[in-house]
Parts: sequence; C-alpha cells; structure tokens
Amino acid sequence: MGVWPVDRGFITFDDDESLRAAREVPPDALAMIGYERTLRRVLTRQEKAFLAFHRDTLFDKAKPKATRKRRRVQKEIAMEEATETAHE
Repeated sequence: MGVWPVDRGFITFDDDESLRAAREVPPDALAMIGYERTLRRVLTRQEKAFLAFHRDTLFDKAKPKATRKRRRVQKEIAMEEATETAHE
C-alpha cells in the first residue's frame, strides 16, 4: 500500500532526499501531517529511479478533489450562465 500524498502526486522527493510539495499543498498542511523536509534514510538506486519517474509523470499534476460545496457552487454558476444565455 502506498502513501496517498505521493500516490496522488502532491509530494515527492528529490535524489538528495529532500521533500518537494506540489503548488496546491499549503505549507501548513505539510506541518499538520508531520512530514519532515528530508527522508530519514538514504534512497536506493531503484527508489531514486522510481522517484525520477514519479516526478516526471505524476508529481504536481494532481487536482484537489472538489468538495460538495464547490461542486454545488459550480453547478449554480453553470445554471445561471445557461439561464442568462437562454434569455439573450
């Protein structure tokens, strides 16, 4: 089983074991979940290869899940725009 922030592309690690967070991740969120700025161990060659692949294909490409409120607001806006277009 993976670590969901890594699996979803919100965080990754560089070859020097330092943490990189996606733009969508607020700094206080990292502090809240207790992530260190560096790994506590040295990465193997295989792990470095995987993380290079991860950085190129998945990291910082995740989109935060829409909350119910956000979906509702987006739906209301779309309905208002459709109504305005219909009255033109």
